[in-house]
Amino acid sequence: MSPNGDYLALGSQSGTIVVYSVTECAEKWATDVHTRKAIRSLKFSPKDGAWLVSASDDWSIRVWNAETGGLVALLEGHCGAVRSVVFSPDGHYIASTSDDTSLRIWDTEKYTELFCFRDEEHGVSAITFSPDGRYIATGCEDGFVRILEWHSDINVATELRLLDTLSCGASFAPNR
Repeated sequence: MSPNGDYLALGSQSGTIVVYSVTECAEKWATDVHTRKAIRSLKFSPKDGAWLVSASDDWSIRVWNAETGGLVALLEGHCGAVRSVVFSPDGHYIASTSDDTSLRIWDTEKYTELFCFRDEEHGVSAITFSPDGRYIATGCEDGFVRILEWHSDINVATELRLLDTLSCGASFAPNR
């Protein structure tokens, strides 16, 4: 769902993305360029919902114009299905996780990879930013949750904690 609630994005096992206008009760646009591989994650940009990012089993991340469906950027670098994508709260970064056991952070201005963290032992399947964008939590395939501190000024994330829990995902509580 877009931040203002106007659009709903759906991804299919066959690689199709459909964006519906909730207010008009109609399809806004659809595309199937993900080479018939499953769409695993869809997220709208946080402030205005102008962009939609998609993750697919075809190893790619695509950034779409949420209004028109036009392709804005293709992010390549993962060597396995991309499981999860998320925008940072300010919209300046996209974080992704993949079956290649990596967490990658991408710049949304130049659409380049800024950082790659591999967790060969635990794998990484889910990701979220804290509301202030300072921390990243990853859900690992074996139930571990890793918390990283994101240093956007130098494009580095440092590990703070590894929690042993039964987790399929992670979410931070909003700032109060």
